[in-house]
Formats: sequence, C-alpha cells, structure tokens
Amino acid sequence: MDDAFEVLDSVAGRLPPLQVATAGIAVIRAAPGNAGQIKRVEHWLDRALAQHPRSPTVLLRRAELRIVQKRYDDAIVLYQTILKTNPHQTIALNNLAWYLSQFKGRHATARTLIDQALESVGPVAAYLETRGSVRLNQGDTEGAIRDFKESLQQTESPKTRFRLVLRHS
Repeated sequence: MDDAFEVLDSVAGRLPPLQVATAGIAVIRAAPGNAGQIKRVEHWLDRALAQHPRSPTVLLRRAELRIVQKRYDDAIVLYQTILKTNPHQTIALNNLAWYLSQFKGRHATARTLIDQALESVGPVAAYLETRGSVRLNQGDTEGAIRDFKESLQQTESPKTRFRLVLRHS
C-alpha cells in the first residue's frame, strides 16, 4: 500500500488531482489506509475542488472517502449537497437512498430517492439492488425479491445473490 501511494505522489503533479484522488481512494478501499494516506487523498480532493468548485464528481469522491472512513453522516450531507444543485444526479440519489435507509431508518425518503434514480435511467442493476434493500427495510419482501431477481438478470452479484438466498430460506 505504501508503494501505491509513493507512485501516486510521484505522478500527482502531472495528473489531474481528481484522477490521483480517485486512485488513492481505490487503494484505501483495497486495504485500510493510515491517517497520512487519507490526508493525502483529502489534499488531492481539495485541489480538485479548487479547480472545479461545482463538480459533483469531486463531491462524490469525497463522499466515497467518507464512507471508507465510516463517516456516514458526512457522506449523507455531501450527497444532499450534490442534489441541491443537481437533483437528477443518479449516483447521489442511489447512494443517499442506501445510507438513509440503512443508517437513518428513513425508508420512505430513501424509496422516493431511489425511485427517482430508476425513473431517470431505467432499471440499472445497482439501483435495483438498492431499491430491493430499501424494500426489505420497509418490510416489502416480495418487492425486494423482484428487484434482486431483476438486478441479477443484468449483472451477477454475489451480494445480491446472498440477499436473495436469505429471503428464500
């Protein structure tokens, strides 16, 4: 992991900061990063935000870092910030729906958000999986199973298959 950050540090001046930060987040996702590595990713994200202050992509990456850090409330705020200026940003809709349902118990709000994402882009596997999870949290097992099955028809996902097996056992 230290080797990966040495490489990132060596290219940080030549590549866009968002690209370097995204790679840093991927490394931290693969193996938990230390405080210094997280600080470097924060620095790259700060530089990217300075270059592109209205970029939802930069805020999405910052939210992703907050999730890796298990700072879910901060990630929720970032997704809400994105949606204030980009109300149809489907990644933010999907992720906010997931975290509101899983960590805040705000299932009805989550359902509205994920339905908006699905209306916007159609039945995307990851979004169907989120809606299935929200439905489970709402007690709608049959609806959840339908969403999980439809998601699996598009993309094989061990996580979705596991959820489906649990509902059938």
